[in-house]
Order: sequence, then structure tokens, then C-alpha cells
Amino acid sequence: MERVKPGSISYQRLMVLFWLTVYVVCFIHAYIIWGSVTFYYLGLWYNYDFDNALLAYSIISLFGCILPVSITRYSDFACWIIFLIIFIPAILCVRVRSRIRNL
Repeated sequence: MERVKPGSISYQRLMVLFWLTVYVVCFIHAYIIWGSVTFYYLGLWYNYDFDNALLAYSIISLFGCILPVSITRYSDFACWIIFLIIFIPAILCVRVRSRIRNL
């Protein structure tokens, strides 16, 4: 088996997945600590479901593997910005609000 060396594409892809994981963990932490507390009255409560979490993380990882590793064009930069600012928060906010609260 070949080792993953710094500078190779597979090493860069692993680093992308690592930093995506850090971003998702920070986003969920901020949602639990600040977002769900501040905007509870709008229905942004926190509800953890393992199946939905696994599905959301899988979708994010899949799209993270599809995106370009290095930014060489403006369109690559635009893809990453859309992914980080729109796609991931949309997937995660829908995931944590997946069940209707019992009234």
C-alpha cells in the first residue's frame, strides 16, 4: 500500500475532508450554543437524530470530495464559497430541525 505523502492529491483531499469536519463541528456547536437558544421562538430548536446526522454528514463529505482541491480559477473559488456559506448550513439546519416538536 502506498503512503499518503504531503503534496499529493490524496493528501490534499484528506486535508479538505479534515477541515470540512472541523467546520461542521464548529457550525453545530454554534447552532446548539447560540442559534437554538436565541431563535427558539422561531422554531430553531435542536433535535438530534443519529440517522439524519449520518445522512447529512455523508452528503457533505460526498460533495466535499467532488469539489476541486486547489483553487486555480474564479469558478473554483465560487464553488467553495457557495458550498461553505450556503450548502453546508442549509443541509445542517434542515437536519437538526428534522422532526416536528410535540405541542
